[in-house]
Amino acid sequence: MQRFCICTSRQLRTLETKSKSLIYSHFNETLNDMEGIRALGLEQRLFKDSEKRVDTNQQYTLTSYVTIRIRKTKVLFRRSRSRC
Repeated sequence: MQRFCICTSRQLRTLETKSKSLIYSHFNETLNDMEGIRALGLEQRLFKDSEKRVDTNQQYTLTSYVTIRIRKTKVLFRRSRSRC
């Protein structure tokens, strides 16, 4: 089970990092082309796209956090059982 949690945690960190990178690059591209975006009236579309990217990143972040907490709880539980 521990191997599974470690691999899952590592994969989640990778997904989180990649999705965060996509957020930063999207934001940078948006700032660089602000005039064209406004001229074409694409503000709402880009805002929704940005929200989706942030939501995806938050899902990975939350899942990663929960996985880490589960792993830490199991370690603490094992330690407490070995002391008894």
